Amino acid sequence: MRTIIYHEDRRVDQVSGLIPIAGRPMLLRQLDWCRSAGSRDIAIEICRGDCAEQVHSMLTDDAFGRDAHYIFSEVPLGPVELAAQVGFELPVLALSSRVLGDGDLAEIYKKARLIGGSLSLPAPPPLSGRLLDGHIHVIEQPTDTIPARHPHQVSGLGWGVYIVDHEDALTLAHAVLLNELPMSDEQHRWPIAVPGCQWKPGVWVGRGATIHRAAVCRPPVFVGPGAVIGHGAEVGPDVQLGAGAAIAPGATVRRSFIAGDTVVRKGAHIDGAVADSRQQPAPPLRNLAGAAIDTPSRASDVLCHRRQYLRQWATQSLIAGAIICMVVVLLSILVYRAWIV
Repeated sequence: MRTIIYHEDRRVDQVSGLIPIAGRPMLLRQLDWCRSAGSRDIAIEICRGDCAEQVHSMLTDDAFGRDAHYIFSEVPLGPVELAAQVGFELPVLALSSRVLGDGDLAEIYKKARLIGGSLSLPAPPPLSGRLLDGHIHVIEQPTDTIPARHPHQVSGLGWGVYIVDHEDALTLAHAVLLNELPMSDEQHRWPIAVPGCQWKPGVWVGRGATIHRAAVCRPPVFVGPGAVIGHGAEVGPDVQLGAGAAIAPGATVRRSFIAGDTVVRKGAHIDGAVADSRQQPAPPLRNLAGAAIDTPSRASDVLCHRRQYLRQWATQSLIAGAIICMVVVLLSILVYRAWIV
């Protein structure tokens, strides 16, 4: 089975592939799904832009993405053109970069061919009405196109959902982290796995993550590898922390994404935002739909990069150490003088 992961919209899909869902980016979740179903030939469209190199690096660094085919495009090309460019013979399975599910793609592929080339997988019960159904297509002829109308909904082949922005990703992650989605069975062959262990119900932590005993975590929360939640911090519900992120003492984070190596400063409050300090200069805080909600200067008041935070901490520690040494020396001198007298 040959699979094409194509874009529908250059600007939106380029970013949506990087959105983490319970600790793993959307595009990598799709790769997991395709590889698990036995798809060995996979082509992925990457639209050129600010995130193109980041997307390509993320995919090639992953074990499942190293031998995939990558097509860089200025505008979305469509599955037929992508298949022609990469040399795939038709038919191919066409999977939008916005669709994720848990059924057996090989069976879905066969069913789609039987009913005319397109089908719709229903959203699972906890997400029905909150997320759109996932549409999957099979391209058999060079003249085939993605239908504009909603395809026929097929049950019994697992669930499928349509993810556009961080709001949709948090909705799906909420169900994943709270174990609300169907478990593995004949219909649901490849349920979404969380890359970590469950510290307490609904709170998942990656390797090397640290949560202070005085911190408060309200599920669902995912704490990425090496991330830190400090004394008195309040995190959750619906929060995802990237690898190496840190929540300083007294900070509050709710319903938000905190990117890797991003530090939420002491006492800061973030609610319903996407925070990323890895870019310089720091971009403004954005809401879950992607719109700016604060200026870069405001963002710098509540965020900083982990390296910057560590430099500030080291500087403050050196200053504090120097002051303590000076006090010790002065006290020693005073004691010595008093002893001499």
